[in-house]
Amino acid sequence: MKKLYNGFKLAISFFTPVPVKADYSKTNLSMMIYFLPIIGLFAGAIMYLLANLIIGIPALASLPFISLFCVIVLLFMDHLTNNFLHIDGFCDCVDALYFTKKGKNKFKILKDPHIGMYAALWLFILLMIKFLALYYYLYYLKEEHAFLPKVLLIYPVMGYLAVPYMIYFLKPVFTKGLGASLKQAVSKKHLLINCLFSLIIIFISLQYTGMIIFVLSHILILILIIFFKKKFKGYNGDVLGFCIEVIRVSILIITLTGSEILKI
Repeated sequence: MKKLYNGFKLAISFFTPVPVKADYSKTNLSMMIYFLPIIGLFAGAIMYLLANLIIGIPALASLPFISLFCVIVLLFMDHLTNNFLHIDGFCDCVDALYFTKKGKNKFKILKDPHIGMYAALWLFILLMIKFLALYYYLYYLKEEHAFLPKVLLIYPVMGYLAVPYMIYFLKPVFTKGLGASLKQAVSKKHLLINCLFSLIIIFISLQYTGMIIFVLSHILILILIIFFKKKFKGYNGDVLGFCIEVIRVSILIITLTGSEILKI
C-alpha cells in the first residue's frame, strides 16, 4: 500500500499543479504509471464541472465577449490541470521535427528549452482548434449538452493512455534521464491495467459510443508509435507530451465531426 501511495503522490506531483513532495525512485515511477487514468479523470472532472457551470448559467452566453471569455477560461483550465507540461513537450517536439529537415540535430533541439517560430505557429493552431471545439460544444450543442461533459470527462484519460504504450513499444532516445528511467519502470502489466481502467471510465461515461473512441484512440496511438519509431527511433518526455496533446485534440475533432452520427 505504501508503494501505491508513493506512486500516487508522484503522479500528482508530476502531472498536476498540486504541490506534493515525491521521490522519483524507480519503484515510485513504476507505481505512478498505474495512476495515469486517475490523473486523466481528475483533469476531465474539472473540465466537466466547469463546463456544466457555464452551461447552467444562461447569462454567460448572452454577451459575445462574456461567452468568449468563458471558453478562454475553459481552455486555460485544460492546460492548467497538467501544469502546462504537455504543450511544452508539444512545442519542443514540433521544433525538432521541423528543424531536422533543415539539417539540424533533432536531439539537441529536444534538449533546447527555447521555443522556435515554427513551434509557436503550431501551438497557435492547436489552441485555436481547441478553442473552436470548446466554443462549439458550449454554445451550439445546448440541446445536446450532455454530450459535452461526457467528452470532456474522458479525453484527458485517453490522452494519458498513449504514455505506457509509447514507453513500452519504443526505446528512450537518451540513455540518461526520465525517459530511460520510465522505460525500466513500464511492463505489460502497466499496459493492461491502464487499458482496463481507461476502458471502464470511457464505457461508464459514453457506453458503446465510447468503444468507438477507445478503438480510434488506439489506432492513433499505433500511428504515433510508428511515426516516432521512424523519425526519432524512440521517445523522450517531449514526445510523450506531444502524443498526449495530439490524442486529446484528435478526440475533440472526432467527436465534433461525428456529432450527428454519435448520438449520446
